[in-house]
Amino acid sequence: MIDVPLRLWNRAHWKLRGRPDSVHFFRILRTAFPTATTLFVEGTCMAEDVRAFFSSACEFGPHLPARQTIWPRPTQFRLPADDLTLKRLMELAASHAEPEILDHIFVYLGTDPLLEYPDAFAPDSPIFISGDLPEPQVRWFAQELRLDVEQVGPP
Repeated sequence: MIDVPLRLWNRAHWKLRGRPDSVHFFRILRTAFPTATTLFVEGTCMAEDVRAFFSSACEFGPHLPARQTIWPRPTQFRLPADDLTLKRLMELAASHAEPEILDHIFVYLGTDPLLEYPDAFAPDSPIFISGDLPEPQVRWFAQELRLDVEQVGPP
């Protein structure tokens, strides 16, 4: 079996497709996932001001998602999923290309993934959302971002 560094793909989940606006994505993330506690970000081409913000805002603790990028070795940060962090991400997204901010983003509640977005903001890169979340919540998020949504059972 292939070792895939994602946790949601092999159980019931929601898959969103399309290319969301990154500013709007960060603007509504807290509303869409109000119970989220942690954001995990990974990147290889972060702008200096982005890296400085992540360094100043990072939380102590393990980086729970498996590393997504093999080479070059990415920088990883664990951030609080709070209004201040998301507001700053929204501001950074307004002034940077997405690869200058992050390559991958994960939203967690404790040790459980709520959202996995590898290759974030790349064309046709899917967003995986936990199948445990209520359908209206997921459909609202997809509609706000103008994404197609599909419910997927385990493989």
